[in-house]
Amino acid sequence: MVANRAGHRLRALRRRGAAGASQALAGVHSLRYPLPALLGASLAYVLLYPLLTLLHAVIILGAAQALHALATLGLVDRLAALGPGDPVYKSVVLWTLAGIEPQGIALAGPLGAWLHFHLGGIFAAPELLPAGKWVGTAVADGGTLLAQIVTRALGCLAVMVIGGGLLLARRRAGRLARPGWRELLAGLIVVQGALGLGRALGELTPHDLEILGLAHVLSKTFHWTPADYAAALRLLPAFLLECATLAVLSLIAVSVWRSARRAARPARFTLSGERRLFAHGALLAAWAAAMLLVPSRGLADVEPMLEAPAAPAAPATAEEVADGPAALTGPSVVAIQGSPFQYTYTVNGTRQVLRGIGYNVPYHTRTREWRAQRYDRDFAMMRAAGFNTLVGWDEREFDDLTLDKAQQYGLGVIWPYDLPPDGDYTDPAFRAAQRERVLGFVARYASHPALRMWGLGNEVFHDMPEHERTERAQAFAAFYADLVAAVHALDPNHPIIYRGSEDVWFEPLRLALVDRGLEQPWLVYGANIFTFRLREMIDAWPDRGLRVPLFISEYGPTGYAPADRPGALVAMWDLIRQHRDYVLGGSIYAWTTNGIEAIDRVYGLVDDDGQPVDGALDAIAQRYAATRKPCGPTPCSGAARTNTAPSGAP
Repeated sequence: MVANRAGHRLRALRRRGAAGASQALAGVHSLRYPLPALLGASLAYVLLYPLLTLLHAVIILGAAQALHALATLGLVDRLAALGPGDPVYKSVVLWTLAGIEPQGIALAGPLGAWLHFHLGGIFAAPELLPAGKWVGTAVADGGTLLAQIVTRALGCLAVMVIGGGLLLARRRAGRLARPGWRELLAGLIVVQGALGLGRALGELTPHDLEILGLAHVLSKTFHWTPADYAAALRLLPAFLLECATLAVLSLIAVSVWRSARRAARPARFTLSGERRLFAHGALLAAWAAAMLLVPSRGLADVEPMLEAPAAPAAPATAEEVADGPAALTGPSVVAIQGSPFQYTYTVNGTRQVLRGIGYNVPYHTRTREWRAQRYDRDFAMMRAAGFNTLVGWDEREFDDLTLDKAQQYGLGVIWPYDLPPDGDYTDPAFRAAQRERVLGFVARYASHPALRMWGLGNEVFHDMPEHERTERAQAFAAFYADLVAAVHALDPNHPIIYRGSEDVWFEPLRLALVDRGLEQPWLVYGANIFTFRLREMIDAWPDRGLRVPLFISEYGPTGYAPADRPGALVAMWDLIRQHRDYVLGGSIYAWTTNGIEAIDRVYGLVDDDGQPVDGALDAIAQRYAATRKPCGPTPCSGAARTNTAPSGAP
């Protein structure tokens, strides 16, 4: 009995072994189908790779040309005026999107050199290509981060569309039941494009996401401060990026899995469908990995965008008068003299160019001793860098200590006064209360030697409720015209400046000032602008219908990576100085990343410890130093205008 049982078991094991061996042989037989297809797809991919790479570069070049055309053809302002939404913010986004200048396609070798020599407008110098690469899209150095990301993403998406189109065509032809080499080739192209897109997005850091607009949304929509950001969103950018990457990879994986399952339904095989699916999946994965490691290394590893060196900047000319010694006692006398559009700005008889710095700090809750120490550190650094004027927004942050310390370090102050945008300027009682408070403010601080101007109001029209803007704007403009006349009568020794969002919400103020005859040199229009629309606005100022001096009260390049920001910032300053006859100067926004708004994390020159966050502070300090000469109290003659705008700027 026992022997019979043992024999029965032995025979069962033999049968199972024979069945397993037959199943293994069947599994090997089942792999015969994909091998020829894989070989065909591999050969086709290697042959088509140069064409795909060239097409990839051409698509990126076309995308860059289209974005750049938004600025060169004057389309940004037209598009910003269309549809709902704030035209100022839409303009900023569009100008940032247009911040790229294509140079052409760079090809390696003698052919590339010949094409560059004869068709330099289309083909860039082959010297731009890194070692081992034979083609790439060349763009000017200094483009915005958003424009670079968008053009690279469009290039990768176009490659994915090509592969997806091939798959769709085969599916419509009913040929996906058993994919052949064409389907495998198309799938490989899709995966390569997806990997390239993932690489373009995966290189973004949390600070890059702030630059791309996260900080702006948090500041303007939710009114967050840098402290709010640090407390609640320190890890969110990385988390969002990881979620987005995971979602894209999941969609690709699900699509591949479903296609593989449809292809793994044999009519007769000894292996189960699951085992055959695993065998085919392992083979496809090994093949795809091998294709990514071939000498061409695939589209995902090609850096498609090459930055051409910027043209040498025009040499700085010593054309500004060095600031004279500040008066230690007695009130300052600040005068703007001249006629439209030829103005001279003087402080105590000495001509100056306003080299301002936005001081948007949250210090008012600190002790007086702490603030004094912080002022000592900040103001000494500002003066050493060449700044001569503080520009403020929050009146709570400015008092006699601020003025005293500014005077100690030779800095002037444009004193801020907050005129609430939601105030009822149609109410006589409200207007009277505002007027009384402003005049009291002026009487208190007018005699301080550090005072330069009265900054009455900042972006009031822009911040008004949209559904009430028309009525409120007219009432505010009338009130403002009467207010500045009263302030000037009380203190004729200091000009008055209104600061607005570019020149968009401009017409009500212009009409009110013109109607009351207030087109006077002592009244200054300040423009807050953060894109290279700056060039157009400054050039057109004499034709805007308000014959008063212009001051760029806030400026800073939006959307530039830390490596590109210094050059863009200097270029904006050079644009400001191109029209020195009627532009008094400019004020950089802002001094510290630890300011009142979350966007200060993007625009600040130094961190909370007083350390420069990138090369922007040093770059602007060098530019200031190169354009000043000690001429004493006698104004220096003007010099040739320079234009050092980065070639990547629109």
